[in-house]
Amino acid sequence: PGDVEMEGCYADGADIAWTAMASAYRAPWCANYLSARSYPPGAGFRSASPADHDQEQTAQCQRLRDIFGNPFRPVAVEPAWRSAAVVELAQAIYDEWVFDFMPNLADLLEEAGCRNHDMLTHCWATQQHILGCWVIDLILGKA
Repeated sequence: PGDVEMEGCYADGADIAWTAMASAYRAPWCANYLSARSYPPGAGFRSASPADHDQEQTAQCQRLRDIFGNPFRPVAVEPAWRSAAVVELAQAIYDEWVFDFMPNLADLLEEAGCRNHDMLTHCWATQQHILGCWVIDLILGKA
């Protein structure tokens, strides 16, 4: 991690690590304080739910994977993979938040010559994708 700047931003690319750390911290907080099951009916107290904690932590981890991918296997997008159809669909997904078309994007990437297992598997996954998805950002040159 880099040095901390006065405004709370990290230098040297460490803001990714900070975001991961903040998300990991937020997962148990959300499970303990925002879950309906943490407030039993008629109770005047909070009772943390381990099941909610685990569910929220899993959701936060999935979001991090959707945004950052696998940091140990970075992907470089080949220019040929950015066909007009690929870029057009990626832009539509980004602009309209229609992540249901991610499998179609994988098919177009494959047609464009992409054989990267991580990219294709991520697009075909049934998990919920969010704005900031690493595949979309790579294709559109935002990452």
